[in-house]
Amino acid sequence: MPELSEPRTSTAPDLPSEGLGAFEAFAVRALTRWNDSERAKRWVYCFVRYVSHTWIQAVISNRLEIHGGDHLCGLTPPRGVLLIGNHRTFWDMYIATSVIAALSDFARRFYYPVRSRFFYTHPLGFLINFAVSGGSMWPPMASGFDRAGRSAASLRRLARVLDRPRTLAGLHPEGTRNHRPDPLDLLPARGGAGRLVLECHPEVLVVPFFLQGVTDDFVREVIRNFSRPGHRGPPIQIAFGAPRPAGTLQREIAPVVIARELLEEVRELGRRLSLDDEPPAEPPGSRPG
Repeated sequence: MPELSEPRTSTAPDLPSEGLGAFEAFAVRALTRWNDSERAKRWVYCFVRYVSHTWIQAVISNRLEIHGGDHLCGLTPPRGVLLIGNHRTFWDMYIATSVIAALSDFARRFYYPVRSRFFYTHPLGFLINFAVSGGSMWPPMASGFDRAGRSAASLRRLARVLDRPRTLAGLHPEGTRNHRPDPLDLLPARGGAGRLVLECHPEVLVVPFFLQGVTDDFVREVIRNFSRPGHRGPPIQIAFGAPRPAGTLQREIAPVVIARELLEEVRELGRRLSLDDEPPAEPPGSRPG
């Protein structure tokens, strides 16, 4: 296993706020304190589990197909779980989290690293963060060569929170939403996912997933879900791969190579969806009580 860029400690590194604009510096400090607070994370868990999960399932359940859910049922990881998925829409990680919440009960703390632009630089982005995820779109990932050190600090911070059991974090190796017509035509992987894996404790579990059939048009997706059978459009399909310890990926290679390997696992899940003739699992809550 390669050496980490700095010795592991129980204290997570601080996120620098120097040199940022006034609002961005405030947002970084405020959301870092929020995500460091055990009381706040308990509130966020209740929000995600009983508010976000409820409305997400309500608006996708008629179209949802789950593949590979057996990988998650009864999962009790020794440390955190890192979700790695393709990036088609704003809702990808929230749909994946909702499905996981229906299949297992291990996650109590949620983290969704997000680009700092808008979500940390604009008041509306700050409010959307709380409205959608309870403030869990953290830590911020900066873009630009002059901000590379800030993103590195965010990845180290995320690796430390993944040391703890009952933690769930999600990351997209593509780095940005992919609007190509073919869902299997993924964008090139960026190195951030690989750097995070190298920083993680070897016992952190990495879980790949592939999602297709949903768009960013929220109103359209709601209408489709409640339309008559045969008029709902394509199914929303999510496929999970088998969890694997981060230690199996930690090799003396460039982080971007690890990110490409992870993204190829995600792509393979998508390929299997197109070939899988087995009936999908029933959506959570579809069985009669």
